[in-house]
Amino acid sequence: MLILPSACYFLLVAKMAVYKTDRYIFPVYAVVLTWTVCLLYKLGRRLIQPQYQYTAAAVLLSITLVSGWKLCTWDYLYKDTEALLRTAEGYGDVDCVYIYDAIWKVRPSYYEVSKYNSVVFWNVNNMDAIRSQDYCMDRELIVCILNSCDQQSVLNELLSFCPFLNTYDELGGYAYATTYHLYGDNVEASLHHIYSSSHMQEIGCMNMDEDNGNNVCLVDSGTEIMEVCYESEGYVTLWIGGQVLDVKGGRFESGSNIQLFDYNGTKAQRWRLQQNEDGSVTFFAGNSDLIMTYDETGNIILGPKDNVAYGKWWIE
Repeated sequence: MLILPSACYFLLVAKMAVYKTDRYIFPVYAVVLTWTVCLLYKLGRRLIQPQYQYTAAAVLLSITLVSGWKLCTWDYLYKDTEALLRTAEGYGDVDCVYIYDAIWKVRPSYYEVSKYNSVVFWNVNNMDAIRSQDYCMDRELIVCILNSCDQQSVLNELLSFCPFLNTYDELGGYAYATTYHLYGDNVEASLHHIYSSSHMQEIGCMNMDEDNGNNVCLVDSGTEIMEVCYESEGYVTLWIGGQVLDVKGGRFESGSNIQLFDYNGTKAQRWRLQQNEDGSVTFFAGNSDLIMTYDETGNIILGPKDNVAYGKWWIE
C-alpha cells in the first residue's frame, strides 16, 4: 500500500516538475513518517508488554514533539513578509495596481494587496488600457510588479501617463513581486476657471465626450472648471473632464488647433506658464515661442507671442 503509490509519485514528479523546489519534495516526509509509525508499531507489539504499550507511545510522541520544536528552523512561516505587511497597513487609503505576466505568480501577494484601499490586476501586455482609468488621476499609487516583468519600463510608463506622479520608492518585495509607492514630488493641482482677456468667456469644449480630438474653444463664462496641474520647471497640464489640452498632431505651427486628448506626457500637452505684470498669464506651447490664443470664431489655436489681444488669460 505504501511502496507502489510512493514510487509512482516520485517517478512522476521527477519527470514533469518544472522547478526543483521544496513543495515537490514535501510528500516524502509523510511517507517516511508512515513507514516509521508502522515499524514502531510492529516493534512495540513484539518488545513491549501490552500494559506498557500506551505509555511507551505517549513517551515516544512527546520526544518527537519536543525534538521537532527545538530542531525546526520555521523556514515556512515566511517571517520575512512581516515588515512588508506592516508597511502595507500604513497605505490603507491608497489604491493599488498589480502588473503581472503570469497569473499563478500573483497568489502569494493576495494578503498584502488586501491591505490597500483597492487593487486592480493588469496584464503587462495591456498597459495602454490603464490610461483611461480613474486612478491615473490619484495623487499617490501603490504598484506591485512581478519580478519577471521589466519593472523599470513599467514604472516609467505609469509615470508617463499619471500626471500627478513623478517619482517612486521601493517598499519591499515578497515571493515573485516587488512593491513600489508612486507619488508626486513638487507637483500641485487645483481647480480654476481660465477666462479670456475680456472675462466674458473661458476655455472649454462644446461637444464633450470620451473620444479624442474634440476642439477646444471659448464657452460662456462660469460653465467650465479646469484642473491645472503645476509641474516643475514652470510647466502646467490643463485638464477638462479627464482629458488634457493638446496641440493637435504635435504641430507647433501658428494656427494649429488645440484639442482634448488622453494624457500621454508629450510636449504637445505641456504648457509653460508665464505670469504677466497685469496679473494675467500666457501659455507657451512646450518649448516653442507660440502661445495659446483664439481666432474670431472662438476656436482656440496656437499663435505668435505678440498676439497680445487674444493671448492673455485670467486664472481664477
